[in-house]
Amino acid sequence: MLALPGLSFSLYYLHLIDPPAWYFQFRSLPASELCLIFIALPAGILASWLPKILRTAPALMLIIVVTVPFIKPIFGSIKDDDFKEKWQGKVCQQSTPSTCGAASSATIHSYFGTPASEQEIARDAYSYTGGTEVWYLARALRSRGYHTSFHNHAQLDEHSQLPAIVGVKMGLMGHFIAILSYCNGQLSVADPLRAEQTMTIEQFHQKYHHTGFIMTVSP
Repeated sequence: MLALPGLSFSLYYLHLIDPPAWYFQFRSLPASELCLIFIALPAGILASWLPKILRTAPALMLIIVVTVPFIKPIFGSIKDDDFKEKWQGKVCQQSTPSTCGAASSATIHSYFGTPASEQEIARDAYSYTGGTEVWYLARALRSRGYHTSFHNHAQLDEHSQLPAIVGVKMGLMGHFIAILSYCNGQLSVADPLRAEQTMTIEQFHQKYHHTGFIMTVSP
């Protein structure tokens, strides 16, 4: 049981289940990675049951399980030259195909009057060529004085707390956008691939396939 939280770090990438909101909250906690320590307990027990010639196998498996979630930013790092810091009005445009989360966060920083660059946030949130993990994005926001709250399987409507970073689908690919406000029946949508747009909630759902993920941001 103690090993399950750490084991979930690798199981998450199998995408067998859609995690509840509390899981994202758990992963965003400082030092939650220390849960990996407890994976050593069942690995050690398993090794004690095996013949001597096979006792290194659980250790090798443990190394793979522990390192896989954390080596991606190392082998898939984004070069400094790839960041261009381009804005379209109030919207930070993503410099790479994988920094939509960092760009959306930069837009929200600007919305609150505390500018931060896409590159700064991407570095703090360990963005890599495959994307940005939302829990690291939340940590980067909290380190700058913001409060974040996760919602999954949530419906975006007039009662949703804004601003927020929202998960949508573009074909088979995931994408993050920022929704800044809702006023007079119109959403202010800041897509890092486009300029700021205003649209009704119905138009939003026609234009975007919302995954149900919402991370609200407040000072």
